[in-house]
Amino acid sequence: MAAPRDLTTLDISGKWTLNRKLSDPMDDILRLQGIGVLKRTAMGMGTAHLTVKHYKDDQFIEHIEIGQKYGGDGDSNGKIPGSKDIRILDGEDRRFEDYLIGPVVGNSRRASIDELESEFLQSDWEGDVRRHGVIASSMRGDTNKGTKEWISDLAWGFENVKGVRRYTRRISFTGPKGEKHYARLVYDYKGPLTESDEDEF
Repeated sequence: MAAPRDLTTLDISGKWTLNRKLSDPMDDILRLQGIGVLKRTAMGMGTAHLTVKHYKDDQFIEHIEIGQKYGGDGDSNGKIPGSKDIRILDGEDRRFEDYLIGPVVGNSRRASIDELESEFLQSDWEGDVRRHGVIASSMRGDTNKGTKEWISDLAWGFENVKGVRRYTRRISFTGPKGEKHYARLVYDYKGPLTESDEDEF
């Protein structure tokens, strides 16, 4: 389903499902992040379902809380529990344990298109994204705790994909030996949050 026009990068709250047919493969990136073949295969067979709550706190700092589960391509029940992800858009580095990748250091912020270093991250955004900016995130392996050395720069926003407005995440990835990979993840809108969705956070 298309993303509604009233959803912008100022508020991406809602339920989203990865559209595997429209998204780029992630296997090379996951491999370079140190994720083993069995986990990569399992992830490749499932589909990510996101429940997203986007809000500002008392200091007007943006927070994005994401509950993620894996399951079939449809709205099937019995999805496999996944991760909970919290992004605070203040540009501060934070160390945390990613349930797939392990120890990482990450930061998130709102950024204008021309602040993004990669041409791939700057491309093809809708007009409202160019006005309000993208949700920019940078993650790297926490080498102090044994994670491989890699950097992943991301930009989240809305694009016109095959004539349909969709939420996307663009990734510019640099591997341990300087390997460069680019990928775009495309999501289908599944509806607004409901009271029952609070359990996901």
